[in-house]
Amino acid sequence: MWYFSYLPESYNGLNLLTRVETLSFVNMYTANRSLTVEECESPVTVSTIHQNSAYNITAYKRAHYKDRGDCSCLHRDQLLFHRNGVKANKSAYCAYNAAWSGCENLQCWLAPRNVTAIQLKHTVGTHDWASCSYIEGFPNASGIAYVINNMTFPVDYILKSSDHDKNLSCQVSSNYTLATGEKAESSYVKIIVYYPPENTFLSNNFVSIEVNSSEILNFSFSANPTDGNISLSSKNGEMKVHCT
Repeated sequence: MWYFSYLPESYNGLNLLTRVETLSFVNMYTANRSLTVEECESPVTVSTIHQNSAYNITAYKRAHYKDRGDCSCLHRDQLLFHRNGVKANKSAYCAYNAAWSGCENLQCWLAPRNVTAIQLKHTVGTHDWASCSYIEGFPNASGIAYVINNMTFPVDYILKSSDHDKNLSCQVSSNYTLATGEKAESSYVKIIVYYPPENTFLSNNFVSIEVNSSEILNFSFSANPTDGNISLSSKNGEMKVHCT
């Protein structure tokens, strides 16, 4: 079988005579073949198993044998990878059979996108208080995590009163993000937590107050919401308190 680095189109359809002679010149074999001149087409789109895994081979307008080309994905946000997760070389070349070679068994990977964080519940002590939504990439996502004030937590994280007014975002991981180091993360939302009064503080646990006199007590607590009534009790019952 013979391959030529270049033949003009005018050679297409010509008859090629092949002659083989032995040393004794007794026997001679001849064969006639019709010559076909083909070129690698450009561009060429090749689809693989996944709908997002299609790549485009771009090269010269007229690509001949051994001419170089590049493999590229149809979508600009996709990157070429081997199936084992190694980033692929984009190089391709026009093979002897007028077909592009070098992009076989490659996949176009895409990061998860449009990641959004949503707070569903606001009560302290709940674990299903938030949700992450996103558009799937390729390969599929392998994990989801909450990011609270730049610290990462699992999605079963229990909401605490101390989380009130912190920043929440969702982070989605996949083979794409692991291979590239890129983050698929949402913008942040403010966490709102509703919780009863806690961290109460009274300056004096025991105080003696004379009749018709007053005493200053410092009292503090945290709660959300903060509106409500404050009352103090004594051994003999409830005390009337004027708060300033």
